[in-house]
Amino acid sequence: MPVKQIIVDALVITWVEKATLSRVLALPIFAIIILQLFWQYYVDSISNLAGWINYLIYVFLLVILFINCHRIFLLGKDSVPRYGFNINARILRFYFWLLVLALIAFISWYISIAIILTIFNWIEAFNLVSYSEASKSSKVVAEWISVLAYIPAVVIISRLILVLPSIAIDRKDGLLWSWWVTKENSWRMFVIVGVIPWLISLFISTVFRENQTAFESVAFYIITYSAIIIEVSVISLSYKRFKEIRSET
Repeated sequence: MPVKQIIVDALVITWVEKATLSRVLALPIFAIIILQLFWQYYVDSISNLAGWINYLIYVFLLVILFINCHRIFLLGKDSVPRYGFNINARILRFYFWLLVLALIAFISWYISIAIILTIFNWIEAFNLVSYSEASKSSKVVAEWISVLAYIPAVVIISRLILVLPSIAIDRKDGLLWSWWVTKENSWRMFVIVGVIPWLISLFISTVFRENQTAFESVAFYIITYSAIIIEVSVISLSYKRFKEIRSET
């Protein structure tokens, strides 16, 4: 699978479809930004229940954003509602499988941490204790262990991620299909799902600063979600490419 070409195509298509993307995604992104500004300025004064409600609405809006992006990139501009909102069973299915992938990622990360800690204990290279009791050096080691544990989780999720664009366009390509078609492209999918978002986050972090004004926060969120749209387009085109490869065999 030509990762470089897919990235270039994703950038080109995102630019070509910028008018459609702006029209369809403006309201969902605006609602997400309002929620995030509310959370940013009132996080210390809201109840746990209100916080959870805010978070669930946030994920719901993200799901709408993801579905619309996938459908624009895979089916064209006529496949999405004019202003981005259309509540249907597709959203619930996407929401469900997004939660499934999140659970798989968490379990993978947790198991990886357990394995890494066991190895360290076996060789007695470090004295790893709880964060509250750890020395400065032990905290650094623990943070690196946490980062390393993400790698297996990202590898697994990168092999399963194609289930999401499939659901977005009402296909029935499940987790097993995604795992099977990506078996010879594990490292390429790792680049798409792991490395590219990491590079994007590094770029975004350069424009973030503490104690931002509301205007700066809005600009920051717009940059962030523009980058997310590009990442979704790369995943969409990866799905399309694998479907083409499958049809040719």
